[in-house]
Order: sequence, then C-alpha cells, then structure tokens
Amino acid sequence: MMKKILFVAPLDTKDRFKGGITSFAEAIIKNKSFFNENFIDFVPFNNCIINRRPGTNGKFSLLNFLNYFETKKKLKKELKNNKYDAIYINSSYGISLLKDLMTIKRTYAKEYHIFLHIHFADLTSIFTKKKIVRSLIKKQLKTKITTIISLSTILKNDLIKEGYKKETIVVLYNFFDPTLPRIDESFIRSKYCQKKERKTFLFVGSLDKRKGFYDLIKVFKRIDGTKAKLIICGKPNDSKSKDLLNAIKNNDIFEYRGYVEGKTKIQAFKDADFFILPSYAEGLPITILEAFRFGLPVISTHVGAIPEIINNNIGAIVFPGNLVELKNVIGQYINQDTLNISLNCLKESEKYTYNTFSKNLLNIIKSKL
Repeated sequence: MMKKILFVAPLDTKDRFKGGITSFAEAIIKNKSFFNENFIDFVPFNNCIINRRPGTNGKFSLLNFLNYFETKKKLKKELKNNKYDAIYINSSYGISLLKDLMTIKRTYAKEYHIFLHIHFADLTSIFTKKKIVRSLIKKQLKTKITTIISLSTILKNDLIKEGYKKETIVVLYNFFDPTLPRIDESFIRSKYCQKKERKTFLFVGSLDKRKGFYDLIKVFKRIDGTKAKLIICGKPNDSKSKDLLNAIKNNDIFEYRGYVEGKTKIQAFKDADFFILPSYAEGLPITILEAFRFGLPVISTHVGAIPEIINNNIGAIVFPGNLVELKNVIGQYINQDTLNISLNCLKESEKYTYNTFSKNLLNIIKSKL
C-alpha cells in the first residue's frame, strides 16, 4: 500500500538565494520514481510563500513573520483536505528551525509520523546561544518530532548527550546532484597531464561571511597571481559582498561567474583544480560532494559534518578564520602533485550518489512507518 508523505521544503525560494536545502529537495522531487516504485509518494509542499530579499534567512522581520503565518495556514488546509501518513520537514538551524517547528501543531504529532531532516551539523548553531530560542527549540523537538534525521554521527551523539533518545535519531549523508555527468579516471589523468603554471581554485556558494567569502578574498590577495586564480560562483548576500566584487573586478587573480547551475556549474567544476569552502558554519555541503565527483581535492574548515567526510587523502581542513593556515594549505596545493588525491576524491564520490542516498532514506522510512 502506497504511503503518502508531505514533503515540506523551500522548493521555490522566490527572490532569495537558492541554497543547499532547496537543491536537496528539488532533486528528491524530480527523481522520486524510485520511491514510488517502493510505495512511497513524496508530495511537495513549498514553505517559502512570501517574496523576501536575499540575506533575510533566519532573521526577525515582518515578511518572515508573514511567511510563517501563511505557511501554517496553508499546511493546515493541506492536511485537512488530503490524507497523509507522515510529514517530512526539511529545516536548518536557529530561528529558521524554530519557525519550522512552530508551524507543526502538537495535534499533528499524534496523527502523523513527523520526520525532521536537519540540514546543519553544529549543535550550538542549531540550538543557538540565545537562551529563550534554545529552550523553545529543545522543547519543540521533544514534543513534536518523531524521527530526527541527522547529517552526521557527531550531531547524533551530541543530541543524545542533550537527552534525545538514541532510537529517534538516524544518520543520513547527503548526495550530489544526480544530473552531474559521470567523470572517470581518464578525464582526471588527462587533466593533470596538462602542465599548468597556474592552478585554479573554485568557490561555489552564497557570497557572505558564513561561507568564508570575505576571508577567501583577503587570502587570495596575498597569493602570487602567476601561480593561482580563484573562480567565484554565487550571488552576493549583502552589501559588503557587492562592494568586494566591485573592488576585485580588475584583479586578474579573481574570476567572477555569478550564480551557476546546470551546464555553467558543470563547466566551473571542470575548469578547476581544487575546491575551496572556508565556512564558519555548515551542515554537510553538497558542493563538497560535487567537488569529489569531479575529482577536486577540497580545502574546507573544521565545522559541521565536514571533518567526518574529509581526511588527508582527499583534502585538507583548517580552522575557520585562520587565514595564515588557509594561505599555507593553498600554497602547498599549488606546489604539490595532487593526482593521487584527485583520484581518491573520485572514488570517494561513490559514497554520495543519489542511488546510495535513496536506498538509505527508503530503509529509514520503511523502518519507521
């Protein structure tokens, strides 16, 4: 018998930045035939209703409040008019997480199995340091959510220490875009046989402080431009990012390609030798998994689930905000033969295919419903 699951996510972000949760949710909805064949039907429900400007995510604002009330009203109507076996909520951290939890009535927890997929992996950021918000989130999690889906084992263990029952938490790693082309060893070897004097680093993400964009600009201004360049892909999330882009537009070491998707995104990964994401806070970035798919060694930071998936064989991890350490690692990769690391990344990507993910998610759902 088919199980119907209401799949709640920001499927249409309107004017705001299309982030990892949206990409994740879109991929599942577009490739849900596997679940249908196994008697699971994900029904999309967009919880991004009101047009809001970029950079307002997780902040107190009138439009965010309006979006919350509209979502709550729309959800109530949907559940009244249609029969579901479960609700699957995709959320992140802090105020955004609290808002998503508060759209769920306590009565829903009695009627439906409620899955909460937390697309973040740092407990302090998830709960926040604000006592009132932290207290509300912890209480809502315990009273409304049946199953918590965690991005990492580290987060699962942290939640258990906070008093959440082990049997209510499952770990599910992300996947890279299933529409990406298959890259084989011959492509990697051919690429690294080309003796390039200048190595290309790639950054893909929102252009803001959290993603380490400001730090990246500072560091690359100190790098020898004859030996390296940085391709920047993404939309500016604030006025500072816009100012930085204007300031570097005539600097040859930087190449800004704007927001990329589809063929332009694929080309950016193919053009790069390394992927770099010096974030201050993360879950498990899909862009890192995509970098693996293209055989790109990854330089990132010790945040979220990143330390769980990156080791010295496939990349390097530095502490967020440590610009000296970041510059040193970039310098090492510029001067190092990284063919074997690239081949390791390609092999590692097999762990994060959509097929692997969908089988794991199916097992989770079937074990709970």
